Amino acid sequence: MVSYRYYPIGMLCSVVFLSATLLVYCLLPELRNIHGLCLMCHMLSLTIGYIFLAIVQLGGSDIPLELCKFLAYTVAFSFLASFYWLNVMCFDIWWVFCGFRKSQMQPSKRGMDSKKFLYYSIYSWGSATAIIILVIATESLPFISEQWLLPKPDFGKTKCWFESKPAMWTYFYGPMASILVANLFFFMTTINKILKISKETRVLTHDGNKRHDEKEKQRYMLYFKLFLVMGITWVSEVVSFHFGSRQSSFVWIVTDVCNTLQGIPIFFIFVWKKKTLRLLNDRFCPSIRLMDASQSSTKTRETTNVTNNNIHSTANKQNVTKMDSSFEMKNLSPNGKVNGER
Repeated sequence: MVSYRYYPIGMLCSVVFLSATLLVYCLLPELRNIHGLCLMCHMLSLTIGYIFLAIVQLGGSDIPLELCKFLAYTVAFSFLASFYWLNVMCFDIWWVFCGFRKSQMQPSKRGMDSKKFLYYSIYSWGSATAIIILVIATESLPFISEQWLLPKPDFGKTKCWFESKPAMWTYFYGPMASILVANLFFFMTTINKILKISKETRVLTHDGNKRHDEKEKQRYMLYFKLFLVMGITWVSEVVSFHFGSRQSSFVWIVTDVCNTLQGIPIFFIFVWKKKTLRLLNDRFCPSIRLMDASQSSTKTRETTNVTNNNIHSTANKQNVTKMDSSFEMKNLSPNGKVNGER
């Protein structure tokens, strides 16, 4: 049976991979569009959450009360913020495919993206902050808990976390569960829209729109993988918390271990792929080409050259045909005989 003492090791492994992913996105300006910025905020929240949760679990009962409360507030805020940023990314991909596509093609897209990111930041950071303010208020002011019938978090009473199930549901698992349901709705609606668009593009295939659709579909698949990585593990976390018996069930321990190691699949989903590796290669060691990148570019150049040659040869044949026909027309006399023929 896996001991809970080893969970901080998994969290710190996640911190390493999440930090590496953040570093790559900071070093490559090409990745820092609105989607990359949202992903960076999501990863930053997860990183902070894992660091402070590892400190809580490693410190145990030796942590002073005030520090214990501060760590608990920070862990709750960080994980809530990471889920709200995941919700933002799911909403954004739904926004692209489900009825708001015209706005993506406007010339002032950069200004629009800046405004959207501002709204997303207010929503994500603001929602997590509002919940933590409510937690602090019910913790510090007893009359709020009594008048609003809200459970007290009781941070530091026996551990650096929520003391009771009602408090956990009210301030942590409740918002998390609602976000997971909303994300599932966004993904199911988006996949339905993608299938409809795929049918339409079989009849109308405009090159620009087709390339835009393919790019957004790839982004949808990345977010869907991220949703699976976080969604499945955290759904199991909510279910195991609700029904209890976590200590005796091997299934919950496996999902908890996967939960602590989320940074590893996130790194491979968003960094360990051809496009990102090629950008890193071009930026830091352009003299040494990656094998797959060079092969891909070679194939692209060969395809382009073959296409251009075919176009040029077709154009030359058309020009030769026109020259021959004009030559024949010039040499025909009015009576239909070739000039110079008696």
